[in-house]
Amino acid sequence: MEKEEKGKDARKLYLQALKENPHEAKIYHNLGINSKRLGKLEDALSYYKTAIELEPDNSLFEYNCGVLLNTKSDYNEAVKILEKSI
Repeated sequence: MEKEEKGKDARKLYLQALKENPHEAKIYHNLGINSKRLGKLEDALSYYKTAIELEPDNSLFEYNCGVLLNTKSDYNEAVKILEKSI
């Protein structure tokens, strides 16, 4: 339970950082990671995709998005993004 509370606290901080830096791809990526850990997979996917839009050549962002898509059984899209990340 403590881990979940820390995750929620981190989410609040990331969202505050996003208000101050709305074009910072790393914040979106971190929100994606955080959302995935909290089980909010649709939110995580949205954050990953926004991070990729802001930094289209960042292979880490693409990799994490592809892994999430694979987790969601969206295999075709996962393969596309994972191949791009290589």
